[in-house]
Amino acid sequence: MKTEASASITQLSHFKTQQKRVSPPQTTPLKSSSASAKHDRFLKIQAVLDRVGIARSTVYAYMETGNFPTPIKIGRASFWSEIEITAWMDALKKQAGKQ
Repeated sequence: MKTEASASITQLSHFKTQQKRVSPPQTTPLKSSSASAKHDRFLKIQAVLDRVGIARSTVYAYMETGNFPTPIKIGRASFWSEIEITAWMDALKKQAGKQ
């Protein structure tokens, strides 16, 4: 019988094996008419958690079901796009307003 901690570790290790490793781009910067796209930042997990106000385990559970932006890997570190996190939050607000 697995304990809750070992189940979480199993889920996390399963998630880590599915993450894509991305090398830093060697192309020109993204050209966009959106002013916010020009100011996209990479956020570490703690910044994401502070911003969205949900638990780390919930973020990873949402990612597994496709309900949260996935991080990009730079070396061993994971980073989330600030624009994607903001868009996710905006979509939740919009959905909550419809109900």
